[in-house]
Amino acid sequence: MMILRWSMRMLVRDWQAGELRLLAFALVVAVAAITAVGALSERIEAAFAIQAGEVMGGDLVIRASEPIPDEVYAAARERGLATATTLTFPTAVRAGEEMILATVRAVDDGYPVRGHVQIAPRAFDTPSEHHAGPQRGQAWPDPRLASLLDTGPGDAIELGAITLRQDNILVREPDRGTSFFAIAPHLMVHLDDIPASGLVQPASRVRYRMLAAGD
Repeated sequence: MMILRWSMRMLVRDWQAGELRLLAFALVVAVAAITAVGALSERIEAAFAIQAGEVMGGDLVIRASEPIPDEVYAAARERGLATATTLTFPTAVRAGEEMILATVRAVDDGYPVRGHVQIAPRAFDTPSEHHAGPQRGQAWPDPRLASLLDTGPGDAIELGAITLRQDNILVREPDRGTSFFAIAPHLMVHLDDIPASGLVQPASRVRYRMLAAGD
């Protein structure tokens, strides 16, 4: 008890002297700083995860040189994931007398699962965000391809054995890479238009991708 009384007396004295108040204030500031840094780190990590998903086109991306089996899509859906299919290949596209080597990106109705595409009626118009790809019969060239082909809204673009109509200019797509497929001018079309084009054959250089995203 004597030790306890002596300890309390010393505590009161130090508190009145102001040393403990300064120490307590420093402790509060330190705890607050650590908490703030932790919260900021979590927000930055979440932001990076979202941006990484947009750059990839999804939280999970499977690439293949042949069609991805239906069982993989079924497994993803069983886990509550949204999925989309894209296929990419280089080919020549024609408009009038102009023929340009371009990268064709065909997307299904589920695209994109992360991020959004930006489209505009004409090159240099203010783009708008769109959470779907082109519909069947539509073609979205990027500004460079539209300039090389000298096409505008409603003009015909020949893709293999089919003719599509330019509906919008593709300003931005979330999952554009850094390979030759990304360097060449781009044309986005609907996946269901590809079989009739006759461009995808057993020896074609096609890159298939399954995009998946979820909580």
